[in-house]
Formats: sequence, structure tokens, C-alpha cells
Amino acid sequence: MKRFFKVTAAALVLAWSSFAAAETYILSIEGFGCELCAHSVQSRLKQLSAVEEVRASFEDSEAVVQTRDGMVLTEKKAREVVEGAGFKLKSYRQVPSEQ
Repeated sequence: MKRFFKVTAAALVLAWSSFAAAETYILSIEGFGCELCAHSVQSRLKQLSAVEEVRASFEDSEAVVQTRDGMVLTEKKAREVVEGAGFKLKSYRQVPSEQ
């Protein structure tokens, strides 16, 4: 019986840790004319409470966003931020978590 509870508890911990993990998103953005454009979007994304880290690239026309554990960045919110900065969100993709 003890073994059953240990196995169940371990399964719950593993399930919770995968649920609460940080997520990574790749945003393809149209309209970057220079590094300052990328920096503008990066700064706006960093202001979101769900966002832990952002790397926006003029050369790649994209932003890679990592959220805080257990948080998500919805496509709607990403589009709102990117368009609010004066650019177009061409695509939004969540990178599958490594488990």
C-alpha cells in the first residue's frame, strides 16, 4: 500500500512539473526595418507579466519568447503587443517542450 502511494505521489509531481514548465514561442514579425524596431518589440514583450525572457532579431524578423513557469503567451496577446508596436505578426508558434 505504501508503494502505491509513493508511485501515485511521484506521478502527480511529474505531471505538475510538466504542466507548470516554462513555454517557448517563436513570433515571426513583418516590418522590422532596423535593430531599433526589433528592440521596440522586445521591450514591449518584456513588459508582460507572463514573459521571462525575449530575444528579438532584426536579421531573422522574429522574436523568441520564453514565459515564466506555468504561464503562457496567447496568440491574441502576442498579436496585440506586436501590432501595438506598429508591426505585423506573421506567425505564432509554440515550441514543443522537451520532456
